Amino acid sequence: MPQRRQVSFTLLLSRYSKSNLKSIIVSASFIAYDLIYSLISRVSSRAFVGAPTCYDKAWIEAVNAFPMDVEKTKFALLLFPVAMRSWVVKLLPQKWRLIRNHRNVRNLLFPASKLEKSKEEHTVLNLLLQTSKDTHPETLTSRMILLTAAAVSILHMLYLSRASPADDSTVP
Repeated sequence: MPQRRQVSFTLLLSRYSKSNLKSIIVSASFIAYDLIYSLISRVSSRAFVGAPTCYDKAWIEAVNAFPMDVEKTKFALLLFPVAMRSWVVKLLPQKWRLIRNHRNVRNLLFPASKLEKSKEEHTVLNLLLQTSKDTHPETLTSRMILLTAAAVSILHMLYLSRASPADDSTVP
């Protein structure tokens, strides 16, 4: 796990008021690792589902929690014989969180009030809706969560490999 360091910064914000230009100095501190991970997640989500959805908290939570919940469920089920796994999986909290996140994302991507997006963006979701034979919301929701979680994981690994490079003294 990378080291989580708290970073402090000062930002000068300029805001136009009715009569004058006000400058506000804002000081804040944050954990750089969390900020970079959030940035990677939102940028990847923008390409897959578009602007309004990529900022939604339910979408970000579902995409970020998906890989860990799948791994926890897998390792918990490996402790039991194959015949018991169908009963044990119903008791795991990660399985229920996966189902809850899937339902929330489905309702976000495919609201009951409108079935078609009014603004056509160039996203992977719209591409799948236009070209795929299977346009069932359940299937597309699963695909979008899986694809986005995979992209976030790959980009995150690339970032971590560049952020903490190996010892360069062995390279000739």
